[in-house]
Amino acid sequence: MFFTNTGRVYSKKVYCLPEASRTAKGSNIVNTLELEAGEKTTAIISLADFENSDEKYLTMVTRKGVIKRSILSEYEFHRKGGKIAIGLDEGDEIAGVRLTDGSAQVMVATRMGQLIRIPEENIRSMSRSAHGVRAIKLRDDDYVVSMARVREGATVLTVTDKGNGRRVELDSDRIQ
Repeated sequence: MFFTNTGRVYSKKVYCLPEASRTAKGSNIVNTLELEAGEKTTAIISLADFENSDEKYLTMVTRKGVIKRSILSEYEFHRKGGKIAIGLDEGDEIAGVRLTDGSAQVMVATRMGQLIRIPEENIRSMSRSAHGVRAIKLRDDDYVVSMARVREGATVLTVTDKGNGRRVELDSDRIQ
């Protein structure tokens, strides 16, 4: 599944993608998917099949801090030209998409260093074309840069645009 900045999702079977050698340059995704002008891929989710898709969710967040959770089975049947994955406001785009199991926690990080950790159960499941709800309140010049699913025993590595890094335990961030 290929999610684009305009809020659409495209699907392609792996065997339909062109095969290349390990050292090959590869081909542009625009040659494989029917993307519109100005549309670019922002997230890719790999699925073996849609088995148990009623028990899995797609959680997505936008640059303006809107989060949405939808049941995976709503994305099972695809159109050649893609279909709407999330309703977006003017000037907004998808920042991240994760496959979750309904009981996970997600972390949303912004450009200015804000981080919020949210239990997935607190985000109600919505229809495929819904807009979502606000996950994080942003400052005027801030925007969401990334989203991650929390794994037990993992640590969080934060890296600035100047290359400085910091690794902390997950327990240091409180759940909101």
